[in-house]
Amino acid sequence: MLVVDVDSGKNVKAEEQEVLGEVECTLAEIITARGSLFNKPLTYGNHKNRGSVIVRSEEVSNSSGIIQFKLSASKLDKKDFFGSSGIRH
Repeated sequence: MLVVDVDSGKNVKAEEQEVLGEVECTLAEIITARGSLFNKPLTYGNHKNRGSVIVRSEEVSNSSGIIQFKLSASKLDKKDFFGSSGIRH
């Protein structure tokens, strides 16, 4: 999972957005996490302490084998135009 700060606007290019961090895992790690709550820290290059990704999994009976993800975020820093409140690389 790659977490990116996407600026709003038209014609936003993905390569111009700020990468906040990433987490590599398998679907099995998420599904088998203790208490159905997968929690892993974000990293990016040599940078640590960039937040974390928390995923809650739920088994649904009578499912069609489709995996559905609902995403949300909380306690995010408000970024100003020049990024002075942002993460430093």
